[in-house]
Amino acid sequence: MSLSFTKMCGAGNDFLITDQNRIGNEQNFLSSLSKNIPKWCNRKFGLGADGFCFLQFNEKKILNWHFFNNDGSSAEMCGNAACCIIHYAYKYQLVPHNKPFQFQIKNNILTGELTSEGTARLHCKIPHWIQKQIHTEEGIADHIHSGVNHLLIERENIKDLKQLTPMAQNLREKFPDSNITFYNQDNSQHISCVTFERGVEDFTLSCGTGALAVSYLYYPKENFSVQMPGGVLKVLFKNNQAFLTSPVFLISEVQPYE
Repeated sequence: MSLSFTKMCGAGNDFLITDQNRIGNEQNFLSSLSKNIPKWCNRKFGLGADGFCFLQFNEKKILNWHFFNNDGSSAEMCGNAACCIIHYAYKYQLVPHNKPFQFQIKNNILTGELTSEGTARLHCKIPHWIQKQIHTEEGIADHIHSGVNHLLIERENIKDLKQLTPMAQNLREKFPDSNITFYNQDNSQHISCVTFERGVEDFTLSCGTGALAVSYLYYPKENFSVQMPGGVLKVLFKNNQAFLTSPVFLISEVQPYE
């Protein structure tokens, strides 16, 4: 099988992306992904990535997005990957240029566009609460769904990842369906956070759904800048929708080693 991927980055979160026009037998390709993705996404022996995206058009001519964590497991959503998909879809002319377009992941239909500043903006559902004020050994946590589940814990020092890692690993065992996000609020509209992601099982440089979840803690305030290790994400709540804006860029065209 002759394959080519595009490696893209959204605020430090990197992804391998391809679409139905760039692969041969589509059905065989999908069935082989779970075993191949860990190899392709491996940072020592592969191409290296936080996740993998495959795009195809469904019967309604809507762009259908299959997203996988770098361990090969399927995921419901990834905000930064969605922003990279927006850039990719325009670049490779999968959608009309410079017009908002719809794309679908599982049963969730999203809208995306490129802004005048060249960043990608994702229109999505406003997050919702799962549970408030959960008492854990690591502190009081809040549980929010923002496309995927996030367990949120406020910490004064979120830069000491060596200290946070065992805490995150312990919480992942207790909440196996959730990402773990540590945060602190710098001021009324600026939040800093870092996310330990399910499937990656490590801290990533950025997490779009994490930015949405931590901003929702302060809803109905509308505008937020969320500082993550890889860059700043913008979150806006307006007209019963959430808007996530992320810097995105193409790293390279790559081919997996067989």
